[in-house]
Amino acid sequence: MTASDLGLAGLGSDVAWPDAEAGRARVAGDATALDDLAAWLAGVQGSYPPNDLGRVRALLFGTAHPQAATIVIADLVGAGVQAVAPLSGAVTDGIDTGVGLVDTLVDEGADLLVVGARCTPALGTAAAVAVSVLTDTEPVKVLPRGTVLDPQTWIQQALDVRDRRRAAMGASEVPDDLLEALGDTDLAAITACLLRAAARRTPVLIDGPVAAAAALLAHRVQPRVGLWLRAADRGEDPVQQLAIERIDLPTVLDLRTSGSGLTAGLVAVSVLRAAVAEQRGSADV
Repeated sequence: MTASDLGLAGLGSDVAWPDAEAGRARVAGDATALDDLAAWLAGVQGSYPPNDLGRVRALLFGTAHPQAATIVIADLVGAGVQAVAPLSGAVTDGIDTGVGLVDTLVDEGADLLVVGARCTPALGTAAAVAVSVLTDTEPVKVLPRGTVLDPQTWIQQALDVRDRRRAAMGASEVPDDLLEALGDTDLAAITACLLRAAARRTPVLIDGPVAAAAALLAHRVQPRVGLWLRAADRGEDPVQQLAIERIDLPTVLDLRTSGSGLTAGLVAVSVLRAAVAEQRGSADV
């Protein structure tokens, strides 16, 4: 039986609670943002003080080749990057791909995943429709403003989101049906990836609007998945901000990145490592 045979609900049923006792244990005193991050890591790892992040792996969907800057930053923080070329086929194929990617990385020892996507027009529109439907937000309010898109492109995307939202609204209560209505294999893969990572007790940093939309979909399947996630950056894209706010997902940084790569996610790895180092150092005193 494949992962897609179980459906998203089947994947979500395997998501457990983090270790609350480990997450509450910390050095006495007023909590800082680094303390909160260390507590999160302790909870998802089930160990206090939290363990060092020795094997960080990043998945970048929607492209066959990461940008050179992404590789440079990944090398700086000691993370491996795997590009996932745009997927084709049925939504169920995307679910199987997402689960397979996570299983391989976790079996190889990954202790933190960073997940993002190149925001292509098709993938960006699917993410915008998903967030518009799940947050009941008007199409024009999920699209970026300013000079990000030229006026004609913005108008066309607004029409696309409006029309696809209308077709998807009837599936809003059943995530599998909503993914089918959206018809985007990459978004299905990322959603399955987040559910599977949580089920495998592996924390994830999400980066960008597409990953945020997938997190919202995964959260609709199983709210506990949000406990295994942190947003690398709040970003400036309305899709990203609306999804993060609806899940009430804490963010690590506020860099206002575009979210089309993995910059914020990889930079946030260093912040998490600093949180671990500070907590371990304080616990040893």
